[in-house]
Amino acid sequence: MRFWNLFAPIALLPIATADFILGSIYLNGLDGGTNTHGAAVNSSDNNCKTAATILNGDFQYEDPIIKFNLCDSTVVMNGANWMLDPQLEGANGTCTPIWSKGESCVPDKFGSVPATWYPEMYCQSLVCVTATLD
Repeated sequence: MRFWNLFAPIALLPIATADFILGSIYLNGLDGGTNTHGAAVNSSDNNCKTAATILNGDFQYEDPIIKFNLCDSTVVMNGANWMLDPQLEGANGTCTPIWSKGESCVPDKFGSVPATWYPEMYCQSLVCVTATLD
């Protein structure tokens, strides 16, 4: 019986932590202009259509401090560091740069307006926990 007690703490650990990706989405207007904004997506939804459809904060990727909503949480980015707002103990981390050529798509939300998604940072986190083992 004591052997099985070793596994009891594991019962509440998350089974999928769903890190997030931060980047830039370029929407090409029909008038030839380009509208650029920042986007943050769950790492399991890292694709152009999701990034172009989700508007989770009015920011540019290059802004020194970025604040956006993701998975029912407010995340604040300062350079390559992120934390939850209000700050919870241990709810922070560092992001890693991603080198990507970008992905093009035509999002359903904007009709025939083409878009290009450039993921810029990969952030390990517990922001978007999807399930727990119990």
